[in-house]
Amino acid sequence: SALPSTPAAVFGPEWESVTEEVFRETFAYQEAPGGGSAIRRHGFRHRHADNGSYFLCHHLCSSFAEGVSGVFSPQLDESYLQIIHSFTRAFAIPFLTITDQTPAAAASGGGAFQLMPRIEKAVFDFFAVYNWTSAVVFYDHESVKEKYQQYAMEALMLRGRSMSMDVKHVTSSATARRYLSEYQLASAPGPPSRPASGDQGARFLLLTSTEMTLKILILAEEMQMLSNNNYYLIADPRTSCDSMKFQVTGKIHVACFRMLKPDSVFGDPKFPRLARYRNKIPELDVALMMDVHTLLASIYNSQHVFESLASFNKQQGRREYKSCMDIPVPPLPGEIIRKAIVNTRFVGVTGNLEFDQDGLRRNFELEVVEAPSKNQRASTLIGRWSDYGQYDIVPDDSKSQIDIASSTVRVVTIISEPFTMHKRGVNTSVTAGVENFEGFCIDMLRQIAKLTNMTYELHLVADGKYGEELDDHTWNGM
Repeated sequence: SALPSTPAAVFGPEWESVTEEVFRETFAYQEAPGGGSAIRRHGFRHRHADNGSYFLCHHLCSSFAEGVSGVFSPQLDESYLQIIHSFTRAFAIPFLTITDQTPAAAASGGGAFQLMPRIEKAVFDFFAVYNWTSAVVFYDHESVKEKYQQYAMEALMLRGRSMSMDVKHVTSSATARRYLSEYQLASAPGPPSRPASGDQGARFLLLTSTEMTLKILILAEEMQMLSNNNYYLIADPRTSCDSMKFQVTGKIHVACFRMLKPDSVFGDPKFPRLARYRNKIPELDVALMMDVHTLLASIYNSQHVFESLASFNKQQGRREYKSCMDIPVPPLPGEIIRKAIVNTRFVGVTGNLEFDQDGLRRNFELEVVEAPSKNQRASTLIGRWSDYGQYDIVPDDSKSQIDIASSTVRVVTIISEPFTMHKRGVNTSVTAGVENFEGFCIDMLRQIAKLTNMTYELHLVADGKYGEELDDHTWNGM
């Protein structure tokens, strides 16, 4: 009663244990048609891609001969990704990956699906919204530079804008320090309230890996280039501003794109086994893998897909071939899975998950956050971006927070159980003093005061009303 076709997994050695954990956590309660768990029913095949390109080719060929109808993979070396994509494209087998480095040919409908969104548009929308007219671009991989350069020309032409880009290839901490020093004199004291403020200082776009990005920022902190008019935009959503720790007490001018709230996976009690991978594997990568598994489970557990594959195999007289070279020309069962993926939409760990016909993620949203300084507890949300053309700036409320912290706030409330009540034994004629009241709103007020260091005085509304606008356009109540 085995399924007529199964997906396959291809991954490197550092991913084996986490992939097993994600299988266990994500598929534990998924049922396949006719009963049984998705793992046992589908028999996911694990192929190690660390044994060289020859063995990878051999494993892919033998997997397709056995009837595999889909391949998925986390982060791999670009050369391995090229091999996997070449095979899956030739045999019309869907290829899902969490990397954003899928070969360019995938964008022409070649059957590759990228769980990691392409966010070049978000980067250039950021430039437009905050009026960046120049940027210093740091990169450490040629493919990333080429991708952004191609998009830059298209994006700037569409917007009718010109932009100066000084592109630097960063290969080590030494080269990063040398490039940063070129712009050290351009910085000026006094932090901008937002990336658009001031026309002094340099604007840096970091197209670098998380490891290299952190090295660059540490150097910038040492060179006192963080707390001035310089600004750093990090393009890779895997690099989290939330986990950055700087010793600068002023405002930090480092912005990140965020797909995932901190500890959405590693701190979730529903996934206790995954917490062990904190600081070992990017949390976003684990979340994307969970969405891959949920996607595959929903597709392969679909009665419609199950029946379509069974019907296909019956018509084709399906059998296991000795080699992938013996497989007849398409149509192949992979096309059934590809169509199912394109037509599937759900809200996963990383947000809305759906693909366009080219296998690229669409209708997703990102938050734009600034890294915290030494005296801040968390990153600051400065904007929200969606791939359907919307960038919403979050108002800068830092000034109002300072005003609250440095003055006495008058708080007015109204008696309404269980929100605000007189304490037991307090005369109901008492109208002021937080010590005389209790309830949900009073508890919340005390917590807000702790978080903002504000001082306040509390009193009841004099006329006992919530408040409404009168005919003369004045208000009563609170």
